[in-house]
Amino acid sequence: MTDLRHLAVTAEMRYQLGIPADRWSVLNRGRTAFQTRGRRMNADCVPDAEYVGAAGLIAVESDTGTYTTTLVKEKLQSFDGRYQEIVWGTVSGVRQARLKSKVIDWKVRVKFLDATWWTH
Repeated sequence: MTDLRHLAVTAEMRYQLGIPADRWSVLNRGRTAFQTRGRRMNADCVPDAEYVGAAGLIAVESDTGTYTTTLVKEKLQSFDGRYQEIVWGTVSGVRQARLKSKVIDWKVRVKFLDATWWTH
């Protein structure tokens, strides 16, 4: 069920952002390292999707509330230098507030989205 929720949040984010399919890539969710756009990446530290925006390559992270603080930090460190921005979607205002309180420590620009897909 968690994977389905994760995919629903990712789809909702694409819908809200209005990104066409030719600029959007859903990345591998396997547990092994893999190559994407010429970079070798640990699957735990790969964004759920990425797209090409006006500012360049943008990471998309779907957060259903199951990530530990350590994993969030590892993901952000992994994204630093590879992406111009991160769009971080959550389905909980409480979760979003907790993440926002830590955003001052993040080196890369983060945009938050309320990705409650069931409200449509």
